[in-house]
Amino acid sequence: MPWQNRRVSDIVVFHSVLGLRPVELGFADRLRAAGHRVATPDLYDGRTASTLDEGFALKDAVGWEAVARRARDAVHSLPAETVLVGVSMGAGVVETVLPHRPGTAGVVLLHAVGALPAGLRAGLPVQAHVADPDPIAPPAQVAAWRAAAARSGADSPVSS
Repeated sequence: MPWQNRRVSDIVVFHSVLGLRPVELGFADRLRAAGHRVATPDLYDGRTASTLDEGFALKDAVGWEAVARRARDAVHSLPAETVLVGVSMGAGVVETVLPHRPGTAGVVLLHAVGALPAGLRAGLPVQAHVADPDPIAPPAQVAAWRAAAARSGADSPVSS
C-alpha cells in the first residue's frame, strides 16, 4: 500500500462491537511505536462489553446513528489522507465514514469486511484480514466483498 511507504501515517482505529478495549489500544500503541499518529475514538463513551451478545446490546443502546456521528466527528479534524482501520464492527464504521473522506489514504479491515460504499475511489488501497474460517466474515461474504471490490477498481487484497 502506498501509505506504508510514508514515514508517518495518520491512522484512526475504530473498535469492535465490544467497545474500545485494551486490544485496540495495544494495537494503536504498536502503530505509534512504529512512528505513526493514531487516533482511537471511543464510540461508546467508555462503555465496554465482555461478550458479543452484550456488545450488540450496547451498540443498540448507543444507537447506530450515534456511533456513526461520533465516528464522523472523530475524523473531522484529521488529515484528509488518514488511513481508516476497522476492527470487526469497526469495518461497518469505516463503511459509514469513508464516503465523507474522499482523500483517505487507505483502508484496513480486520476480522470483518462489511460492505464497500458506493462510489469507492478506483485505486484506493483497501486491505481485509480475516481468519479462515471466520464466523464474523464467512467465506460467502468475503467472496462477495472481493467481487464488489474488483468491480469498484479498489486495490483490495484479502488475507486469511
